[in-house]
Order: sequence, then structure tokens, then C-alpha cells
Amino acid sequence: MTITNFDSKVLVAHQVAVSPPGFAATSATSLAIGTGSKPFVTQPNLAYRPGSRVRLISAADPTNYMEGNVTSYSASAMTVNVTRVGPTSSGTHADWSIVSAGDPGSGDLLSTLNLSDLTNKPAALINLGVPPLIRTRLTAPLAFYVNAATGNNSNDGLSPGTAFLTMQAASDYIQQRLDLNGFPVSVYCAEGVGPYAPLRVKRPYVGDTGGLVTFWGSLNRTIIGATNATPIVIMTDAPHNFTNGMHVVQHGIVGNNAANGAFVVGSVTATTFALKKEIDGSNVAGNGAYVSGGNVSSPRNCVISGGSSPAIQGEKSASFSIGGFSVTSLAQGIVSMRDADIDNVGPMDLGQCGSDQLYATRGGYLEMAYNFSISGGSSGGGWAQGSHRGEVRKACTGYFAANVDYAVGGAFAFVDYGEIIDTTIGAFVVPILSATNATPIVITTNGNHGFSNGDVVPVELCTGNTAANGAWRATSVAPTTIALVNDATGANSVGNGAYTGGGLVVGAGFTWNKQGFTVQTSGSINQYSQTQNGNIQAIGNNPPLQNYYPGNVFGVVPQGNSTSVSGTWLSIIGDSFNVIGGNTSGFLVWNPQHSAISFQVEAGGNAEFFGTLGVGTNSTSTAYLTLHASTAAMASLSFGGGVAPTSPLDGQLWFDGTGLKFRLGGVTRTITMT
Repeated sequence: MTITNFDSKVLVAHQVAVSPPGFAATSATSLAIGTGSKPFVTQPNLAYRPGSRVRLISAADPTNYMEGNVTSYSASAMTVNVTRVGPTSSGTHADWSIVSAGDPGSGDLLSTLNLSDLTNKPAALINLGVPPLIRTRLTAPLAFYVNAATGNNSNDGLSPGTAFLTMQAASDYIQQRLDLNGFPVSVYCAEGVGPYAPLRVKRPYVGDTGGLVTFWGSLNRTIIGATNATPIVIMTDAPHNFTNGMHVVQHGIVGNNAANGAFVVGSVTATTFALKKEIDGSNVAGNGAYVSGGNVSSPRNCVISGGSSPAIQGEKSASFSIGGFSVTSLAQGIVSMRDADIDNVGPMDLGQCGSDQLYATRGGYLEMAYNFSISGGSSGGGWAQGSHRGEVRKACTGYFAANVDYAVGGAFAFVDYGEIIDTTIGAFVVPILSATNATPIVITTNGNHGFSNGDVVPVELCTGNTAANGAWRATSVAPTTIALVNDATGANSVGNGAYTGGGLVVGAGFTWNKQGFTVQTSGSINQYSQTQNGNIQAIGNNPPLQNYYPGNVFGVVPQGNSTSVSGTWLSIIGDSFNVIGGNTSGFLVWNPQHSAISFQVEAGGNAEFFGTLGVGTNSTSTAYLTLHASTAAMASLSFGGGVAPTSPLDGQLWFDGTGLKFRLGGVTRTITMT
């Protein structure tokens, strides 16, 4: 009797009895790869229980797999709720290996995908500081597409169906992966979705020879007709996709130029719509037969919302163009800084912002085109600011909506070591065809200009006969011609050369409230003109026009009725305020309607007028300075008591507290009662 064999069998039996259930299994059930409930047959007595996570892998191709939690398991029947499939998995298979899988971690990346599941790979490279190893060098123009509703930043962005989600993803891709090689790149944003997230271009695009990357919002539709009726009915060459009540901006219409501007549409059909005024919804009347031209877009159908950041920002010498957007932000609207260059190539709408709507600083350059509207204002700043070598150019030459309101604490235009240049507020722009080299100058416009005798007519950008540029009074008016005379004196304009091209006439203006212009610490606001029917209103003691320290305001011509509830209208504290206005002699026109100080110079300020200055009088001046007649309540001129100048000059007049002194022939004389 041998017990060795017996012990061995007992040991084997014992081992079988205590071995736990296993996890490795197979299934020959035919299953299509996809999410959802998947029932199949497998081995019995496995270790899986409801809630266990498993992965089903095709034996023929391990890249085809499904993963999920067991929902039921009895005998050899198992059901798994598949929640994840492999990124390239597809097809129907019947050769499954079943293994246990771990629960997904708190992150959303899988190590097996080697970062291929990143949402925005270009942005990740930028954040990691990894330069691209290979750039695609363009040999032709390229287009990308962005859709704030259906896009995905993991797409390639090369078609509307594979659009990016954000403009930032498109910009990052262009910066990281392309060499523009001098070719333009357009980024088209779908209309009627959004709002779009902010855009920040942090550095130049490789191979950019200057503004080659353009971000497009609402695209221009071509206008083929504008009825001379009330209301004006616009016709487009293709379906415009507008709906009743939408805001549109139109420009370039010749003939019936009352159709140029910012409007609300009504009576919409596929290719027509009627124009209504945005301020009150009344119908817009035509002012002449349609001749040709015109484009229309709806910037508010493509909104960029900056949140607490600027809506659009360029920096570090970046250069790009924008068009067709409405911009809103709790901060600034459009910002150009650190030598960046942002150009406007299509209609823009500046909506409500928490600070300045246009802001150029630290060498930034911001140039807006002749067609955009303002629908809101600024609750914490103004309309435009140029500071620390920043330059805002042509920023107000365009079409404007009404009801624009700016904060008391911020100036409408503010300059601090910067510039705001070549700006004209107007509701429409009419091209000039000629300007006679004669006395007076007679301009001919490309279409009905809409002015009447006595209106103020701003003319700009004429070449050759440059004396035509400035703000004039209209006379001898015909539908397409205007003779120009000096607005202050009525004197005829005088040509200074043959007209060689260019030129624009800018029509009726709009209203803004509360604050005006401020120039602080060495800067300049140049060639600013507010057209007819404008209104500058100051609230409290904030002057609409201020000049601090060594700043300059050149060529500022606010025409019309400029009112103030209280406070000083024009304050000069510092170096100089130069009025070199609408013609070669220069003039400044305002009509402050309040009892407080209208014009104030202090702290070393210097006000210099090249032309005539009338104070408190609307009569035609016969001298360089004309004062209002004294009344029982107020003298025409008042001198404060002081001391004699150390080195007085001939012609100077002062009051030393005891007598009125006058310097004549090198001798100080006292004016005495006789």
C-alpha cells in the first residue's frame, strides 16, 4: 500500500477546489462595434459581476475594441453596456477576447492614444512651448472655417463641415503650422450662431508680408437696386438670408445715397427688404434714383463676445484684418498693442463695452474703414484711446446708429502719448469726381449728395486741389455739385491746384453724450470733424474737450449745436490747443448753451487760433477776436488783478490791482479815466 500517489491526488483535488474564478474569456458572438447594450455568450463561472468593467478585443485586429460595464451575467450569458470604442474601431466581429479593464480616470486623455485625443493640438503645442517641426509653405491662397455651434477644435478647419469651434484655434493653427509665403489666408465664421469667443493674436504669422490673415464675419451681399421711395426697398443679386428686425450696414450705393448707412430691415423677401431707421423704426426715404453699386452685411449676426477680456486683440507686432463682426466686451472692444497692426476690411459694429471700444497702445496701430456702426457705448471708458505711441486712424469715418452713450468718467476720444488721426463722423459717404481749381471751388459728386444751401459740408482726401479739403458751408447747390464757402466768414474757397483724384463728402452725423475729447501728456487728436446736426453734451463738470499738459488737438471742428448742462466746455491745462480747422485759415464752431465757463485756459496753457474767434456772438466777425456785448449782469471782458510782467512786450495789456496797464513803444503806460 502506497500513500504517495494518494497524497498527490488529494493535493491536486484540493488545488482544484480552492482555485478562484478567472477573468480571461472569449466569445464567438457576432457583434457590431458601437456604444450601447451588447449581449453575447461566453464561458460560465467567470469572475465578472454586474458593474465590472471589461474590454472586448477582436483577436484579428486589436485596434478594434469596445469597453464598458457588465450589466448582467448568468451561466454563459453576459451583457455589457459599451460606453467607449477605439478611435479607429469599426465593423462587425465574432472573435472576441474578453479582459478586465480599469475604470476611466478623472482626466480625459488615454496614454494609449499618445495625445491624439487632445481637443486643440495647436494650442497645446503653444502652451507647452513646443515649436513645430514642419510647416506647410503655401503656394496659393487658403481658407479656414469656424462655426461656434457645430465646430470642433480637433477638426482641420478646411471646410464648413470640418470647421473649428473658435477663431483662436484657427489663428493658432496658422501660427504653428503654416508659412504664408506671401499668400492670403481667410478665416470665415458662420453667421447666425455664437457668440464667438475672443480672438487674441499674440505674435506675427510666419511668412506674412502685412495683414494677409483676415477674419470674416458677416459677408457682403451685392446690391443691385434701391428704390427712390418711402421706404427704400433694397434688391440683392442673391438670397440675403436676412429676417425682419435685423440690423444691416450698407455702403457704396451711388445715386440714392440715403440708402447708405446703418438700418433695421423689414418686409423681407428672399432678395429684397425695406429700410427702417434704427432709432425709431420709421421708414427711410430715398433721395435720388439708384445708379449703381452697393454692398450690405449684418455684423450683429456674427458677434464676438469678449467677456472679461478684449473681444479682439493683437500684440507683439502681429498683423491681421477683420470685418463683418459685432464686438462686445466687459473690457475693451478692439485692442492693438506692442506694435501690432489691425486693419478693418469690412463693416463692423461696436457694441456695448466696459472700457474703450477702440484702444491702441504701446505702438499699436488700429485702422478702421469707412463703414461701421456704433450700437452701444462704453460704461467705463470712451469710444477711442491712443496712448504710448498707439495710433487710431480713420476710426470714426463711417455709418453710425443712434443712442450712443459714454461714461462720465471717460472721454469720447482720449490721447496720452498717442494719436487719433483722420476721423470724421457721418451717416453716409459720397465719392467726389472733381474739384475745380477756381474761386469758389465747386465739387462734383458721384451721385446725389443730399446737401442743401447752408449745410456744413465736410470734404476730405482730395488730391491735387487739396484746398478743397475741410469743413465748408454749401452754396449754389445742385444734385451732384456744391460750391464751397468759408463756414465762419462766408468767403469763397480758393483752389490751389488741379484736381488729380480721390475725395469724399461725408453726410449727416449722430449724437453722443456726456464726454468729449481729452488729450493728456503729449499726444494729439488730428483732423477731427463732426458733421452737421451733431450734439456734444457734457454732464457735470467734465468738459467735452480737454487738453492736459504738452498735448495738441489739431483741426477739431465740432459743427452744430454743442451743448452742456453745466461746467466748462473747453478746458486747456498745459501746452497748447491749436485750431487749424476746415480751411487754411482755420476755425472752430461751437455754441455752448449754459451759464458756466465755456472756454478755460490755465496752468501754463496756450490757446492759438489761426483765423477768427467769436466769443458769445453769432455775428460775422470783423476782427480776429469778437466779444459779446456787455449786459447789466456781465462785462464783455474781465482782467484778474496781478503784478506787472518782468519783461512786458509792446501790445500787452494787464491789470495790477491799481490800474489797467498797456505796453506801448517800450514804455508801460497806465490807462486812466478821462
